[in-house]
Amino acid sequence: MSLDLGSLQSDYKGLKASESTSGSFLENFVRMPEGKGSVVMRFMPPAASGMFGRDKNPFYLTTALHRLNNKSIHDIREYVNGKWVGHNPIVAYIKDCWKKSEQAAPAERDRLQALYRQLKPVERYYYNVIVRSETAEDGTVKKNVGPKILSVGKTVHEIILRGILGDKEMNQPQLGDVTDSKKGYDFKLVKTIRKSGDNSFPNYEGSHFLEQSPAGDPDEWNKWTDTLHDLTALRVLKSAEELEHELMVHLGLKQESSNGGFDPSKFSTKSSDETSSVAAPEKVAVKAKVEVEDSSDDEEIADKDFLDELRRLG
Repeated sequence: MSLDLGSLQSDYKGLKASESTSGSFLENFVRMPEGKGSVVMRFMPPAASGMFGRDKNPFYLTTALHRLNNKSIHDIREYVNGKWVGHNPIVAYIKDCWKKSEQAAPAERDRLQALYRQLKPVERYYYNVIVRSETAEDGTVKKNVGPKILSVGKTVHEIILRGILGDKEMNQPQLGDVTDSKKGYDFKLVKTIRKSGDNSFPNYEGSHFLEQSPAGDPDEWNKWTDTLHDLTALRVLKSAEELEHELMVHLGLKQESSNGGFDPSKFSTKSSDETSSVAAPEKVAVKAKVEVEDSSDDEEIADKDFLDELRRLG
């Protein structure tokens, strides 16, 4: 019996598609150097009316992410006039933790506040940009790459808005529409490394807009504006019930049920004490202390770990 080459070809294409989907997703984002360095880019204007089926598209997207159970989960509250409004069970829980910590003994206070910092949502802002120069893995240098998605925290977002709007107190002039194709401004995202004890953290406070310059020729501009990313689609929201489930799994009060109800623990050969589905309170406390990390808003921008987490969204 001969091989069914048609069937094999179909399977092979499926494998290649799976690999390229993961790789192409990561290529959509601006990447910073592993150490200190910089990236020069041009911010793109909002997508045109009607693009992506919307009358109005944003210049940037505001979201906030919880990190738990090896996932990045969007805060389901809405961002209105600079404030997050609505109900989020994870936020409600960590606020209660902080309130209780203020009346708790030192050890319990530290545990509750560590849990708060670990689970609090961290704000992120997504922009469409053109990267002026990018070095590929084979060493070749590409010019005007994109559009790509720039993901930043509060510090860089504030620098961007301050450059556009100006700030009299900081003696910074208003640049206005930095996305203008003829009279706009490129932005230089600068990364340095800040030391804090034995730890090192990225710092972006030196980022700034450059001199006025054209974005590109008309053909380039039309191509870029026609291929912008749908920023709104990046914010995939779960239900409040799903967030409650994730929180209970994180605290050891429930098992992850991502296998369609299949519970692999019942086939375990370990003792019942070792396979208990509910973590003991002292184990939850240790987990909270071990996993808590620096929650600075100057966290890494689209480096490997963050991009891996983005792949898990939705």
